[in-house]
Amino acid sequence: MNRNTGSRKKSVLLHFFLSYLYLLIFALVISSLFHLQTVSILKKENNRANSAILKQFSNALEDKLLSMSELAVQAYIGAQSEHQSQNTLSSYERYRICKNLNQLNTAAQTNIENLFIYYSGQRYIAGLKSSVPADIFYQSYYHKIGFSMEEWNNALRTASGFTAFPAKTGTRSIAFVYSPFQQGKKERDKVFVCFNPSRLQSILNDSIWESNGAFLVFNDNGDLLTSTDSAYNDMSLKLYFGKNDFFDMKYGGKEYTCKIIQSERTDCYYASVTPKAVAVEPVTDFRNKVLLFSALLFCAGMLIAYILSRRNYAPLKKLIDWIDEKAIYDPQSFEIGNEIDILEKILQLSFQEQENLIAQIRNKKKDLIQSSLRNLLCGTPSPTQGNSIQDIFKKNDIPLLSDQFAVILIRIEEKYSHPTDAELLDSGGLFSAMATNTMDKLSGKEFQGFAVPMNKGLCALLINFAPLIQETIMQERLLFIAKEVKTSLESSFGMSLTISLSNLHMEDEENGGIQQAFQEAQYAMEYRLTIGSNQIIPYQEKREDDSIYTFSFQTDHFISLFLKEPRNPREIDQFVSALFTNKDIDSHISPVIAKDFIYDVSGSLSKAVTDKMTDTGKEWKKGIFYRLLHCDTLTQFRSELIDVLKEYQEYLKEKPDLYSVGAQIKTFISQNFSDPALSLNALSSEFNLSTSHLSRTFKEVNGICISDYISACRITRARELLKSSDKTVQQIAEETGFLSSSVFIRVFKKAEGVTPGSYRKLKNRK
Repeated sequence: MNRNTGSRKKSVLLHFFLSYLYLLIFALVISSLFHLQTVSILKKENNRANSAILKQFSNALEDKLLSMSELAVQAYIGAQSEHQSQNTLSSYERYRICKNLNQLNTAAQTNIENLFIYYSGQRYIAGLKSSVPADIFYQSYYHKIGFSMEEWNNALRTASGFTAFPAKTGTRSIAFVYSPFQQGKKERDKVFVCFNPSRLQSILNDSIWESNGAFLVFNDNGDLLTSTDSAYNDMSLKLYFGKNDFFDMKYGGKEYTCKIIQSERTDCYYASVTPKAVAVEPVTDFRNKVLLFSALLFCAGMLIAYILSRRNYAPLKKLIDWIDEKAIYDPQSFEIGNEIDILEKILQLSFQEQENLIAQIRNKKKDLIQSSLRNLLCGTPSPTQGNSIQDIFKKNDIPLLSDQFAVILIRIEEKYSHPTDAELLDSGGLFSAMATNTMDKLSGKEFQGFAVPMNKGLCALLINFAPLIQETIMQERLLFIAKEVKTSLESSFGMSLTISLSNLHMEDEENGGIQQAFQEAQYAMEYRLTIGSNQIIPYQEKREDDSIYTFSFQTDHFISLFLKEPRNPREIDQFVSALFTNKDIDSHISPVIAKDFIYDVSGSLSKAVTDKMTDTGKEWKKGIFYRLLHCDTLTQFRSELIDVLKEYQEYLKEKPDLYSVGAQIKTFISQNFSDPALSLNALSSEFNLSTSHLSRTFKEVNGICISDYISACRITRARELLKSSDKTVQQIAEETGFLSSSVFIRVFKKAEGVTPGSYRKLKNRK
């Protein structure tokens, strides 16, 4: 074959190398997973440490801020007790307020730099040392530290809560501004408590972060109160106040890792800000070391994998080279694949032809056996096999138990099968295979069975019984086989089966017993129409029916009368039962009579419904005949018949004014009033109702008695003829249904007040 196996793209050498490489990659992947897990742990620990430091910082400052708010409330309450009037503060009241403020400041003088109350109405400030107007207070404390008068006035008007406020030394500090509600005042009084800047700086210095980060404190409005590093004073984190965990942000072209917590007591926000490069430095060092180790491991692993692959491939290459020298197959058939594929294909080719021959022989033999059995059932044995049953079975290598046979015919009820079974039913071989498998399980010393596919959904089982078994026992065994086959196939494949059985027959030299058994099974299957589907139907001797089914016009009349009035479901059931009872139709009649009965009723009902329904839009009425005629059992026919009658009753409910008995009588009179014989008795005979019931029903529906309505129809037509024609009174009387002209004149004068002649003259004058 002259193939350079070592250079093949899918060579086993490559497979060996890839196998070792996969092991190496697997080890690297596992190491990577551990690395990722370790990195995650390092990140969590780093964040946990940062979070703990932030919490410690907030606790150190929180107590101080909270004491400032409490001091502000106490100062305002104390000042209110000294200020009794609503007018201008007296000198004594200012003195008392200043004294009270000094007493409050004594306990917290290490934390508090200044404490004063601003009275908005008088623009007056009461402080620790004196009480002076607000402008003088500003000039004394804040004029020289870069705090403008505008900023001072703005703080007096709008400042509230914790806010950034300058200290007397000019450094940045924190103040708490208490602004209580005061009824009737546009501008509120305020209490200012200023944090000692040196004390604040001491707390901040103690909290400086070794990782080059900073702590920032914001009020609830997002304004920066203080920070441990002035380089971060311009950083705004208000947009991130809603975040609960660590997050990354950019500021000044650099990335930072931040964490924000909010105090539940002061509503202030405490934030830690760390350069991201510094925060992840431990993780980055660890990752770089792992990557270096992985690169070295991969290079060494590649070299080891190649050496091991070459060593394991050497024996296989020798074998392939030997096959290349000895092969007699076309090399083109081996162009795709590696060395293992070559060996596999050579072995497959060695046995493929043998397996194909064996399969062909088996399939041919199976087809010949089924064809022979089918010919036996149908009575047309192959001439090449002779006429002896024993010869036919012997040539097909089938040993017989005896010359006693019976036939079981199996039909799949497609309407009970799953839709996907349709394709299976098209293949008789699959159905017979299932039946054969079931028979193999049941066969034993007493009998053996052979499944023969006949057509779609129909299979015959030829049962061969052992000798020396009584006929009654054989019939019991046959019924047992049918039940087992039905149960097995239904439970295993979800099929619904109808099974018919023949009697037991002895096969003679003329080859007639098997054919007779098959004909009996076919005849028994015809009783599926009367007995119903999904049954086991044993064969019964043919008998001549006592009577032959004949068509009866009474059926037409019976159906027509029933359709004249609306009916309830109970009356429909009673009507259908009467149809079956009147013709003695039940499960014991012959299939021929049942078919005639179905055809008779289907035609009569279809004609009656179609004649009575004038609505052409009802598509279902066109298919009534075929719906009923295509029922393959009496049970199905009864059910379909009831459904059709119920659909018709639903149609009548939509047209009550057209299809009630009263409406039908009224329509009949309107069409036949010119008949002199039209009377109550004639209508009673026409509609098969008593005269009393007819009169009562008509008057309830139309509000007029029948005789008056007949006269009204005749008089209306007579008026039209008198106005529009030149016919004589005698002619008009005959045309409108009156017995004579005298009767016509008398009735017309009673209705119109004038004679017909006078009525014509009056109308002609107009």
